Parts: sequence; C-alpha cells; structure tokens
Amino acid sequence: MKYYKIYHYSPCDALETIDPAYYGRGVAYFSELRRRPSNTTPYSFYYVVDEPEKVVTEFAAHKYEIYLPYAWKKLIYNLSEDPQNFFQQADGQTEEHCHNRSFQITDSVLKLIKENGYKGWTSGYGLQPALMLFDKMKVEKPRDHCYQVYNYQDETLLENNVVSHTAGNFLFFKTVSPSNDMQIVATTIKCKMG
Repeated sequence: MKYYKIYHYSPCDALETIDPAYYGRGVAYFSELRRRPSNTTPYSFYYVVDEPEKVVTEFAAHKYEIYLPYAWKKLIYNLSEDPQNFFQQADGQTEEHCHNRSFQITDSVLKLIKENGYKGWTSGYGLQPALMLFDKMKVEKPRDHCYQVYNYQDETLLENNVVSHTAGNFLFFKTVSPSNDMQIVATTIKCKMG
C-alpha cells in the first residue's frame, strides 16, 4: 500500500488521534477561532514537509507523523485553483453587510468542499506547504507488511518496505528508510505462500 507522510504539531503529548474537533486549540488559529461564528467547519492542520514555523515549534513542541492514504491526494481540493468555484458560490450566498462576512464565506467554502466529498484542502504550495483535513487521523505507522511512503509535495520516496525474496512458506521484506542513512532491516512475515 502507498502513503504520504504529513506532519502535525501539537502542545499535547502522546496523542493517538489528531481530531478536528479540537480545531483552534493550537497555535495558528486560536485568536481567529475566538472571532469566528460557532458554526465553523472543523479541520486539522498538517505540514507536507517537516519545516514548521518557529512559532509553531515553540508552542506546539510535539510532532506527529501521519500516514495519509495515497489515494486521498485525489480527494484534497486545491483551493488556490478553486476549479469548482466554491468561493464564488459562497460569496453569492452570503449577505453583503453581515457581521464577520469573510469568516462566513470561508466557512461556507469549507462546507462546500466537505459536502462535495473531499477529505480536505490545500491552498497551494507557498513557503509552508500544508494540508487541512476534515477527518480524524490515527497517529501510527502503516500496519501493512508491504508499503511505500512518499513526500506529498514532490513524490520523493521516504520509506520503502518491498518484497525482497521468498524462501519456503515465508516472505522476507527489506525496510529501507532514506531518513535513517539507508539503514536496512530484515523482517520475517509469517504467512503461507499462496
């Protein structure tokens, strides 16, 4: 199976799940959350490369590596391109002189993204490439015996568990992790060959 590795930072230690229900409790949007209407569509923030801003690591010192299913990339809406014109739709549905109009437009856009089956969105790749996801995400390595992990932004292979060879009734895998100086670890998988 294939995954993308993405990164979430939190002031909380030992999280097992990144839960959008806690939206706004971290660094970036705390002050914004206080100004927002209560109907905000919750999401969690993830970096696609492990290069957070200094203010994030000062307040949210706990890094979590998340393995996003590879197929989800097609379910991430590119908001900077806005191919379905969600901003235009939301702008047309929001009263011209309402309180917090920009927040209401943004929330309407997020609702449209979610209602149209997307798992989240990206607003393009600036200095800090990021994804915002609506779903809870488990903090755990893939459980698959054979998997590959890629960088979300440039498709660079980060981790590669591939079948090396077979012997008898067992499969042998080699794990190669470029982030660990190409350390090779052999793992025996106890499963009968077909």
